[in-house]
Amino acid sequence: MSRYRTHITFTDENARILNEYQIEHPKGVSSYVNYLMECGIKYLSKENNTEININLLNKILSKTIYTRDLLEQLYSDLEIDNHTNPNNNKSLNQFKSKKNKDYFNE
Repeated sequence: MSRYRTHITFTDENARILNEYQIEHPKGVSSYVNYLMECGIKYLSKENNTEININLLNKILSKTIYTRDLLEQLYSDLEIDNHTNPNNNKSLNQFKSKKNKDYFNE
């Protein structure tokens, strides 16, 4: 473990917290500060990952809304009056079967 000595200035509130900790743990202030730094670095990394995931979810949501709107437009343009059960459509079932087979073979 590398030892790096530096002078750190704390806010009054943080200095008070450190002083209280030092009274309870006379030799543990350095390890406490190192622990807090590690927690902070992990927090920043997780915060960054969370932001990336939120952006990806927003893209998925946008594409889902777009797809739904396209389907609504298609339905409207085709002026379909006859409502059929998609589970009974042979072509659709073949397509789904092939799609599922291809998906699991990848």
